[in-house]
Amino acid sequence: MLTANQQRHRIAQLINQDNQTDRQTDKYYDEAMSYIREHLMAFYQQYADENGLSIQQTQQQVSTWDLQEWQSAINEMQVDSSWPQEATDRMKVYGTIAGLDRGHMLTAILALGLIRLTVRNRKATSKRIDEDATQEMTRMKNAFNLDEIQRNRLVQKAQDLKKTTTYYPHQTPRSVITKPETTQIWSKKIWIDTDTMTNDVENLVYKHLQNGMNLQDLRNLLMGHVNPNQFKPNASVADRVKQAQYQTMRIVRSESSRMINGINMATYKMHGITQVEVVGEPGICQYCQGIVDANPYKIDDAPQPPFHPNCRCELVPYLDEQKSLAY
Repeated sequence: MLTANQQRHRIAQLINQDNQTDRQTDKYYDEAMSYIREHLMAFYQQYADENGLSIQQTQQQVSTWDLQEWQSAINEMQVDSSWPQEATDRMKVYGTIAGLDRGHMLTAILALGLIRLTVRNRKATSKRIDEDATQEMTRMKNAFNLDEIQRNRLVQKAQDLKKTTTYYPHQTPRSVITKPETTQIWSKKIWIDTDTMTNDVENLVYKHLQNGMNLQDLRNLLMGHVNPNQFKPNASVADRVKQAQYQTMRIVRSESSRMINGINMATYKMHGITQVEVVGEPGICQYCQGIVDANPYKIDDAPQPPFHPNCRCELVPYLDEQKSLAY
């Protein structure tokens, strides 16, 4: 049987894995910003005059140097068969746009870097959720002494399981397993966020060009801010890209939690468990504390994690002797 203390240990493990995923995501962000900084600076050094870089200069016909920059950017992408069609389709579109003028060439080159960032984030997200699924299957097998036949039944139940219990505003009925339907849901969300981010980055660049962009303007455009009071996604390319990274981090946590909960609930029902309780994560928020305070729940009436973005609360079979241990 699975205890509340064991579930707390699992929550701590997942939070630690979240932090590791965040560090990988930060690495991808740093590399994307280095790429953007390098190409923006190269463009500035090539075309800026004593007054800086103006919108008029970007409206000129594409030059041989621009085409070389484009080819260099393409080579940096290192596109291979693992790149999804969403990425290659967007690259083709930007390849057409790039030939319009120097300004479009510049923004298309920047867009390539953001597409690569998304490809990396998407791959890391999929890998992480798949790993969590494998770990959770093994954990349930050990906790409930599942034999191979029961484990296969669990896999099938989890694949077929739909969320038909209580929903919270951000939730919709969907498969809890990440392949293929659920993966398409969060993957589509990531690409929509990428398109919005890319458009915002382009607008920020053009906004600075309209009034003439000097070297200090360029530095300000690329400056990131750690202090929340200074965070300016409407004025800084670095902050706008970081904002999109935060959204990716939320997707990792939310989809991992949703998938884990589905596997657990399928196991509980397989073993005839009738009541569950919510185990809160460390530093539980007021909203989730209210859900914990209402423990226990009939298994078919229990609210389903995640209760909000980034939530790591989990359900565990309810035993009278565990009640005093709940957060």
